[in-house]
Amino acid sequence: MSTQPFILHVNGNPNVPTILEVKVRPTPGTTQTELFKVPVGTKNCRVLEVQPDPQGTTLNGKVFQWFRIVLPDNREGWVRDDLVQITGDGRSYGYPLLPMSAYAFSITRTSNVNPVGTVTPGTPPSASTTTTAPATTPTTTPAATTAPAATTTPAAAPAATTAPTTAPAATTTPAAAPTTPSMGPVVPSPTAPTGTVLAVCIANRGANLRAAPVGGAIIAKVDYMTQLTVIGSSAQGGGTNYMWVNVRNAAGQTGFVRNSFLKIVGNATQWGLGAGDEYPAPMRAYWWVRGFGINFPANDANEVYHDGWDLGAVTGEPMLAGPRGGVVTQTNVCQKCTPDKPNTLAWGIPVGSDSVFNDPAWGYGYGNFVVIRYDNNLLPASTQQRLAQRSLSGAHVFVIYAHLANFTARNGQQLAGYEQFGTCGNTGNSEATHVHLEVRAGSNPNAQWAQLRPGLLEPGNLFSR
Repeated sequence: MSTQPFILHVNGNPNVPTILEVKVRPTPGTTQTELFKVPVGTKNCRVLEVQPDPQGTTLNGKVFQWFRIVLPDNREGWVRDDLVQITGDGRSYGYPLLPMSAYAFSITRTSNVNPVGTVTPGTPPSASTTTTAPATTPTTTPAATTAPAATTTPAAAPAATTAPTTAPAATTTPAAAPTTPSMGPVVPSPTAPTGTVLAVCIANRGANLRAAPVGGAIIAKVDYMTQLTVIGSSAQGGGTNYMWVNVRNAAGQTGFVRNSFLKIVGNATQWGLGAGDEYPAPMRAYWWVRGFGINFPANDANEVYHDGWDLGAVTGEPMLAGPRGGVVTQTNVCQKCTPDKPNTLAWGIPVGSDSVFNDPAWGYGYGNFVVIRYDNNLLPASTQQRLAQRSLSGAHVFVIYAHLANFTARNGQQLAGYEQFGTCGNTGNSEATHVHLEVRAGSNPNAQWAQLRPGLLEPGNLFSR
């Protein structure tokens, strides 16, 4: 059994960003008078017990769960699972082992086991944000634009779909979900036991475990952040780049999950799933939204291409540099993004508008962005090999981190490994909080982003999901 503590963060409801405080009750249930309120953003509350809602109250057929917690100031009480994030070893409480913070309501609790006995209703204990999945990015590439660090902090927006750019894109559209802004350095991925490769579900609504790739019968549901063991893979074919990962869950069931919903941990080159040395995602807490080179569904027929990956998170989630650091080559403060209207939709401009992609005041659609160069000699070995295979031996890799809420990076700044340089946001051509990761390669270390267009790469050449 893991020694990781089971920890809770109070983050409010991702669908209701106006919630700034959360009520703490003396017992489970909303019929109890509140003991006190705690502000959204309160972290590191120790979980003592979990109980289902005593009235059986549900949302979309799922019964709410209540957590009995001890706050950092030693006050104690109960909070509901639609208002919190959880992380750590929750297996004694019916939750999985969670290496990263996850929105508690999105996870199905499998048992009612508790290390601590239940609290008798009516016996008070001793005296206790913010949005959702995402959006889009541009087809035109920004010219050299520089500016001081951004300061706008856009408001949360509802879950997204659609996106533009040059390269096919999207299929899934996650909605409201997880994650409070995390503090400190990135938390490393779980370590796979020797000879084992793990897959961690990063679909915020979970994914289906199927008996066969694509249309196979659904065997089970895989919740967000659930760990699976990889035992093989199968290419989807049909002109797509999808892989279906053959996995085994904790119950011993085997089946297939599409690779876009999984983060692979360990060397899976034998299955075409990554070498295991790739850079981690630039945020500690995030979920998968959209990939590279995938046609949009019919309702997004006008936005055909997507040049990168979109990772959803809450507004303010720290954005971190790669593990060996890098050099900031370009920054942009979105001139048309304001705190109350951070993106094009807020101004009544449709997502994917050509006028935005051609407008430097919108950051050519990228909003607030930072471009970081990762020098070739510091790249993962697998990335160097992939560059060589594309006749780009010795090339450096440049990454644009787009739609940021704000950033502190300066042009020419040398960033340390995992150094925070900004926060996740919803600026520019964007529908909800996310980061658009786009990767390009070039031999000129001083090249501007627009000049690097011929070196466009699928982000998986550098990043692990």
